[in-house]
Amino acid sequence: MFELYPLVIGMGVVVGILTAMLLLLIINLLTFYRLPATPECERRDASNEAHSPLVSILVPARNEEHCIETCVQSLLAQHYEPLEILVLDDQSSDATAPIVQKIIDGLPHDQHGRLRLLKGEALPVGWIGKNFACQQLAQHARGEYLLFTDADTVHGAGMIRTVVDCIKRYDVEMLTAQPEHVLGGPSECLIVPLLNFTILTLLPIALIRRRPEASLATGNGQLLCFQRAVYESMGGHDAVKGRILEDVLLARKVKAQATHDLRRCANVVRCRMYRSFGEVWNGFSKNLYAFYNYALPFALLGLLLNLALFVAPHYWLYWQ
Repeated sequence: MFELYPLVIGMGVVVGILTAMLLLLIINLLTFYRLPATPECERRDASNEAHSPLVSILVPARNEEHCIETCVQSLLAQHYEPLEILVLDDQSSDATAPIVQKIIDGLPHDQHGRLRLLKGEALPVGWIGKNFACQQLAQHARGEYLLFTDADTVHGAGMIRTVVDCIKRYDVEMLTAQPEHVLGGPSECLIVPLLNFTILTLLPIALIRRRPEASLATGNGQLLCFQRAVYESMGGHDAVKGRILEDVLLARKVKAQATHDLRRCANVVRCRMYRSFGEVWNGFSKNLYAFYNYALPFALLGLLLNLALFVAPHYWLYWQ
C-alpha cells in the first residue's frame, strides 16, 4: 500500500496542474479581448487629421517571394495617414527584392516614398539575423510609432488606425497581438494552435496591463508596435541581439519602464507561419527550447505535455 503513495501523490500533482491550467484557460477566454475596431466614419475622418502620428511599418524579409507581395499590398491599402512602409531585404536568394521593387515602381506619383526597400547589411558577430534586420529597419524609420510585422502576414485596411487608437485609449507604450492563423496541412492544424494554447494556459492575460512583473509579459513579432521613445530607451533590438524569442524579451524589457498590452487581432491580421511539416518542426523545436530558457528537461516536459493534451487526443479520436 505504501508503495502506491508516490504514484497517488504524483497523479494528484498532475491533476492539480491540469485543473489550474483549465481554470486559467477559461478565465483567459473571457478576458482575452480583441483589438477594438474603429468605426469606418471615425477612421476616415481621423486619417486626415494633421496631428495623427507618423507610423513606420517595418517588415524584415528573407526569401519571402511566396508571400511578400500580398503582405505589402495589404499594408499599402491602410486607411491611415501619415504612414511609411519599410521592407528590408535580408540578403534574400530569391525574388523578394525584385517583387517589392516592382510594387514601388508601380505606385502612383502621390504615393512615392510611402514604400521603401532597404538592402540588408552583412550579419555582424553576435547577432541573430531577424534581430539585426529589425534593428536596421528601426534606424531608417522616421515614425513616432514603430510597428514590426512579419512578411507572411496579411492586414485589414483598418489595422493601423485600430492599433494607434488602442494604444492611446489604454495608455500603453507597447501593443502586441495574436492574429488569425491560417492553417493548411495536418501538421499545421494540429501543432500551430499550440502557440495560443500555451499563452492561454500559462499566462494570466488580464494581468499583463495591470501588473509590472516581467514574467507577466509577452510579445508577438507578427504585430509588435512600440512608441519610439520607449523602444529606443531600452536599446531596441540591440538589447536582445543574440536571443531567440526577441519579441517576448522586448516585452519584458518594456515592463521595466512602461506598460504594454496583449490583444487578439484576428479581425485585422491573419498569418500562415508554416507550409510543411519540416517548417513546423524546425520552428517549434527552436522556439520551444528558447521559451523554456534553454533548459532541456523543462522543454521536453513542455513538449510532452502539449502533445499529450492537444495532439494525442486528435489521433486517438481519429482511430476510434
